[in-house]
Amino acid sequence: MGFVFMLNLAFWIRFDVFVPLFSWPLAGAAAIVLLAMYVANIYSADIDESVRRVALRTITAIAVSGLVIAGLTYVVGVVRLRAEPLFWRSVLPFGLAGFALWAVTWRYVVFGVLRQHDQRRRWLLLGQGERARRITKDFTASSIEGQLQPVMTGNVIDKLFDKYHDKNARGGNDWAGIVLATEGALDDNQVTDLMQARMRGVRVYDFVEFYEKYWRKIPIAELRDEWFLYSSGFRLVHHALALNAKRLLDILLSLTILIAGAPVMLLAILLIKLDSKGPIFYTQVRTGQRGKTIRMYKFRTMVENAEQQGAAWAQVNDSRVTRVGRWLREWHLDELPQAWNVLKGDMSCIGPRPERPEFTQELEKSIPYYDLRYLVKPGITGWAQVMHHYGSSVDDARNKLEYDLYYIKNYSLLLDAFIALKTLRVMIFGGGR
Repeated sequence: MGFVFMLNLAFWIRFDVFVPLFSWPLAGAAAIVLLAMYVANIYSADIDESVRRVALRTITAIAVSGLVIAGLTYVVGVVRLRAEPLFWRSVLPFGLAGFALWAVTWRYVVFGVLRQHDQRRRWLLLGQGERARRITKDFTASSIEGQLQPVMTGNVIDKLFDKYHDKNARGGNDWAGIVLATEGALDDNQVTDLMQARMRGVRVYDFVEFYEKYWRKIPIAELRDEWFLYSSGFRLVHHALALNAKRLLDILLSLTILIAGAPVMLLAILLIKLDSKGPIFYTQVRTGQRGKTIRMYKFRTMVENAEQQGAAWAQVNDSRVTRVGRWLREWHLDELPQAWNVLKGDMSCIGPRPERPEFTQELEKSIPYYDLRYLVKPGITGWAQVMHHYGSSVDDARNKLEYDLYYIKNYSLLLDAFIALKTLRVMIFGGGR
């Protein structure tokens, strides 16, 4: 709304008339600005982050979006012999400048209010075993604002509704909820306490549910076969309409990547040939849907015969990577040829990352439910790639599986769109794998 208002104000100053709020040029420009600000991570900024840094990212995102809008305006103007007046140089720069001032001021005020009245959320943690220790450790290491407060059984209601001991104590609605981290079945007293708490408006979270809701992953070490029997979701496994819609989008996106990315791929081919000896493309056998092997295509980023000693985990600063290969990996451009795998139907644009058969045999023995990754097609990018750092160990594979399982269970076109946007952010600012 701020961008629309400021651009409209600049247009009114220049032409003494307002632009209709539902005009396509204005809506398109607003969409470009929103996308740029999302990629710059403006909307999920941590309140503990420096306001100056957030302001710098905000201004940068607005400036980049302005250049994109100006470029599109020029192209359209050449085709139509007349550019949209809303984006003339006497209007657009002033509208963007006003919006930048508005956005930075708004964030400064909001950050100040949030920091002044930062009421950290509180959860009661019911349990004392390994589960309780794990969730406490993960909670401390996470970015969730709040605290876990352990509580003994039989003391839940007193802890939540301590009105009789302190007239100033807050009621149960001031608690974010109760997290169940008990090792065995609940006894009758626990069930009664939790039922009373829930009937008074306090949310009760199962251990797995808490991970799924707040960390967007599913802790596989805590799963049992019964969980899959009663848990909702998994539309991507059995919903024909969802599968067909995803396949249609895969075809459209892969064609778009191959056509629009052709100039970049041609440049990569030239640089690879000039930089080192060896083939341009690197083909590798990976494990695909239902455990079948597929041949995946990438641009070669390592020296020739890099795996003479056998398969090895890729490392962040791998000495086998060429100069051009390091650049291709940094911008994730080595993955572009996999659009052909998507078009063939071996892969999807978004899904679990396909692993090498040499590693999957080991991982299936070490990690429970690892073979569930094969329920869907592997992807060029995925939830685990954008949520987890670069990994090269069994523990990393276990953590990524927890994100992959969340994706398979909670699949939707909206989640795919969100992953695509986060992938764009990762490509520009780094991180993930």
